[in-house]
Amino acid sequence: MTKSTKLTKYMRDSICRQIIKDSFNPQFEEITKERIAFSEKVYDDIYSGDRRKKMDSLPDGWLPEKEEFSVQFGSDGSGYCRRAFDKPKRFLAKDCKAYNQCLKIYEVDHPFTKTHQDLTDMLDDLKKKRDKAQQQTQAVLDSCNTTKQLKELWTEAAKYIEQYEPAEERTTQVALVTDELNELLNLGKVSNG
Repeated sequence: MTKSTKLTKYMRDSICRQIIKDSFNPQFEEITKERIAFSEKVYDDIYSGDRRKKMDSLPDGWLPEKEEFSVQFGSDGSGYCRRAFDKPKRFLAKDCKAYNQCLKIYEVDHPFTKTHQDLTDMLDDLKKKRDKAQQQTQAVLDSCNTTKQLKELWTEAAKYIEQYEPAEERTTQVALVTDELNELLNLGKVSNG
């Protein structure tokens, strides 16, 4: 007898989340690294090398530290965005007067504006691809009632399914249970004739 379990909505959703996470997280992490590296370049453009050296030479606590800042790419205002780091960096106090204060505006033809747009497009495309894959994955999972049926339909996803299967093969021991129960209750066997 083959190991199998009836699939619940929770199981299907959990399998779907895990498949999508394993398939897309590495790509999202790569884009995040690229976005952080780009934030570093923009920060270095806002604060020149000499200025950064002076800022870094001050004792801790003399300058505010933040993990993000805002700039604008393109003069039409559509490229206003928050840039983030993986750890806090020092900023001049004048650049921290207001939440989400825009520190610099880059013109439409500036190379940073193109890089910003390219990174934004990459992220949007990956999100669309992930959403499409998630819908299709969920449709396949919803079309099956048991783990056995799902594994037969989608063998490549077996490693995500096996966690929900019983550790041992199921056996039917109803006859033994009813025989013992009949004896306890003093019920005789029913004849079919």
